[in-house]
Formats: sequence, structure tokens, C-alpha cells
Amino acid sequence: MPLFRDSAEFRVLYEGYQDGFTITLDFLMIEGTPARKPIGVQPLWTGGYSFGITTDPIESHLIPINVNIPSGATGGTRFHLLQTGHGFGGSDNCAEFCSKPHYLMIDGTQRFTSQVWRDKCGLNPIFPQGGTWIYDRANWCPGERVHPFLYELTPYVTPGNTHVLDLDLPPYTKLGNNFPGY
Repeated sequence: MPLFRDSAEFRVLYEGYQDGFTITLDFLMIEGTPARKPIGVQPLWTGGYSFGITTDPIESHLIPINVNIPSGATGGTRFHLLQTGHGFGGSDNCAEFCSKPHYLMIDGTQRFTSQVWRDKCGLNPIFPQGGTWIYDRANWCPGERVHPFLYELTPYVTPGNTHVLDLDLPPYTKLGNNFPGY
């Protein structure tokens, strides 16, 4: 909700490998009392980062970040992560076609872990599609939305204090001429 004040601009960037696409954007506005009142959004890591490239390790981009939890965040704090893997070949067919975990550390302690993976891509309701849509991937399936990872930080952070958040991935060295990334 904080993003829908005054005016908002929406852009769609398509970087796919198939011909043509159609974008449909729907907003579902639900009346009633929200589960919590959002007071802000703080972007942490944004962009795409190489995975498995020893001269440019992903950990040099996913550096720990000091996050100030607003004193008014008494209704709770949540971490919202959209992460997908792309590029394949070489060892493990990473990052697009391999299942790897990520770890969320808070103040140096691992609090959350999840597999960055989507199975059942072949059950995609958008049929038919060209390409490799039937194959499972790193948290995305062609034509479907990316599932967010939602982590409730409330038990681990204190409003008015600063905490260190760190997103980590396991060590990986790519082989071949592919350029995988998350």
C-alpha cells in the first residue's frame, strides 16, 4: 500500500527467449482491516548476480546490510524475497535447472533456509507453450508468477534497533562457458 500513493508507474521488462508475449496486470483490492499496517519498504539487494564465477562470487554482491527497524514497527517486520535462477549448463545445470538453498542470517545467526526451486512446471495451465516450459526451474515456471519467500522477522528484531541481514547461497563453481545467475 505505501507504494500506491500519489502516482505510480509500472514497467514491464521482457527478457525471454520466446516470440511475443502479452501482459495482463490486475490489482485485487480487498476491503477490510489489513493484517498489519505497512509503514515502509526498504529494498536491500536488487538486480541479478553471477553464480559460480570464482572471479566474481555472488557473496561479493550479497553483502551483509545494516537494517534499521523503525520504532513504529510494533505490528511486526517481514522480509520479502523474490529470487529466481537463470542460465544453465556445465556442472549441476545451474542456476536455472538446479535446486540450491538460500540462507537468511539475522545478526550472524541463520534463521531461515529455503530451496530456490519450483517443481511441477509441466502442469502450467497456460497451454500450449513453445520451448522448455515442462522442465522444473529455480523458483519460476514460464508463464507463471514467481513465488515470493516470506520470512517473519518479528521474533528476531527489535523496533528502533539496527540489525544485520545477510542472504547467503552455498558455494558453487560453474564449469563451461555458461553464465548462471540469481
